[in-house]
Amino acid sequence: MRGLLATVAGLVAVVALAVALPAAWTSTYVEDEEGFVSLSRDVTGTAAVRDSGAALVADRLVEQAGLPSQVAESGRRLLEEAADRALADRRVAAAWEETLRRTHAALLDDPAAGSAPSTVPLDLA
Repeated sequence: MRGLLATVAGLVAVVALAVALPAAWTSTYVEDEEGFVSLSRDVTGTAAVRDSGAALVADRLVEQAGLPSQVAESGRRLLEEAADRALADRRVAAAWEETLRRTHAALLDDPAAGSAPSTVPLDLA
């Protein structure tokens, strides 16, 4: 009888742990605004993300400008460097953090309270 009780108690503990861990993570990183922001705050500080964003911006600008092939490569390099410097600016990180806060409010705040904005703009100016 004691063995059966120990087995049942062990299974209950495993189930409780399987429910508690995801619930704690969700409470910390989804429900709480500061946790939500901290989850993605450092994305703009990552060199790989900045390089990828700068390359994307440069490619799009060169494509839209219709530069001749002789100028396109040097133009792409110049645009990449400029975009990388712009993305490294701390104001971009601040704008990203504000966007995350507004996104959290729009997604999770009670719309009846009137605190959630209807749109989530990203102001890079």
